Amino acid sequence: MPSSNQIDTIQIGALQSEMIFTVHTRYTINVWLGRIAKHQITIPKAMGILTQVQRDASEDDPFADLFLLNFEKLILDSTDKMKTLIDALANILVDNLPEGIDISQCINVQPATFPIYLNSPLGYKLIYIVSDFDLLAKTALTSRHIGILTHSEMKEWISSGSQLLRQLLGMVKNYRHTGLTRQDVLDNNTRYQEVMKNFNLEALPEGVLDRSLRSGFAPLINKKASLTNVETQKIDNE
Repeated sequence: MPSSNQIDTIQIGALQSEMIFTVHTRYTINVWLGRIAKHQITIPKAMGILTQVQRDASEDDPFADLFLLNFEKLILDSTDKMKTLIDALANILVDNLPEGIDISQCINVQPATFPIYLNSPLGYKLIYIVSDFDLLAKTALTSRHIGILTHSEMKEWISSGSQLLRQLLGMVKNYRHTGLTRQDVLDNNTRYQEVMKNFNLEALPEGVLDRSLRSGFAPLINKKASLTNVETQKIDNE
């Protein structure tokens, strides 16, 4: 059995896992490739941006923390709405099938698969809602195929789901890396003033500045970055 001194010197690597996203509909492929709206970003691009946001927030960037807070609210709300659409469409399918008729969900005999590489919990949330959209599209296509929905009705259901994704991807696309920290805010330096002007903001929420208001999926702030006057002022006021 190793001694306590030996245990203290043992080095282990980071935990890793592999995720594969399987897509069954061309509608979801279009989402992945950024084809659901003009100038829309792709899902891989969105994943890269969300990883950058996570990194910025860990470096004590209050603007990144504010983004994560707002994005968390939007994606949780959008996920609830997407699941409501799925449940409502599934009920229509069940209610319109005659007794004695059972049908399985349509699946693609040769689905597309995408490896997922992420360092952002909210990035994974984005993948989950895209997967939910794929289920919505499959259900709509199945309902159209067996005569429960007309073609236009099918398109309406899919459009309702894609609208939720467009809002999320639009928000991610608008994120801007600032390279600032809370210390820059306290110093009220030129860089901070320029960012506030460019973002058309008057002030950052107090809870964001003192770190009491953060996304539940926000990363830990690096110890070196967190040693700012914000901490000092909190201690002085206690």
